[in-house]
Parts: sequence; structure tokens; C-alpha cells
Amino acid sequence: MPTKFCPHCGERNGFQVNFNIVCRIGDKEERCYLRTCKDCGGRFITIQKDERMKEAEPETSAKD
Repeated sequence: MPTKFCPHCGERNGFQVNFNIVCRIGDKEERCYLRTCKDCGGRFITIQKDERMKEAEPETSAKD
């Protein structure tokens, strides 16, 4: 049984999932899943998490 609830209808009877979709969030491009609800046809995205990464990339601090 799917673990995600549809944000449109609240059901979780199943989703059509398209993998490796590239979406732009702000200035960054992210890999994501495009999910289509089988009940209401609503679409939403979820960000793919790269499970191979052990640590987050170190952030560079801005120098004034």
C-alpha cells in the first residue's frame, strides 16, 4: 500500500509515478518524482533523496 497521501483528495489508493523528472526550485534544479493520483488525477512532486550521500555538502560562508 502506498505511504503517500494525495494532497488534493487525501486518498492513498495508488499513484502513477514518473521518475527522474528535473524541476527548478528557486535557482537550483532538483531531481524529483512526479506522482499522479489514481483517484482524483491530481499531480504533485516529491524530491528524490540521494541515499548514497553520507554527508551534506559543506556550505561556504559569504564574506563581507
